[in-house]
Amino acid sequence: MKGQFFASQPLDKYGNIPYKESQVLEKLILWISVATVLVLSQLPYQKIDGNPVPTIIFKNRPSSFHAFILSLNFSFFGSFMTGPLRRRYPRLARCCLLLAVVSMTVGVAILAWLMVPLFFELGERLCVSKLAF
Repeated sequence: MKGQFFASQPLDKYGNIPYKESQVLEKLILWISVATVLVLSQLPYQKIDGNPVPTIIFKNRPSSFHAFILSLNFSFFGSFMTGPLRRRYPRLARCCLLLAVVSMTVGVAILAWLMVPLFFELGERLCVSKLAF
């Protein structure tokens, strides 16, 4: 009865579906999301329009911070919901995993978009300080 729903997939000796690459990706996205939230909770914040915004990367950019948090929420939700849905609704589980991957990509793109000007500013400061000596 346990393997009745999974006639097309072989089960391991414990009656579980064996790991696949999608399960590894799902867990990776889940743990990256959790670790990012833990890191964000430790950053110093500044109130902008009544909302706390981290001062290190998102200084004076509350809309970028909110977009990053939203993408982080969607990536966590998508990767978290993939596991329970995989057995009975594999197509829906794939859609949730796709949501997680796309949301994580958007979050990385937001961080990259915010970090590029910081690197140029840092490089400019280093060049100016070397010329001053």
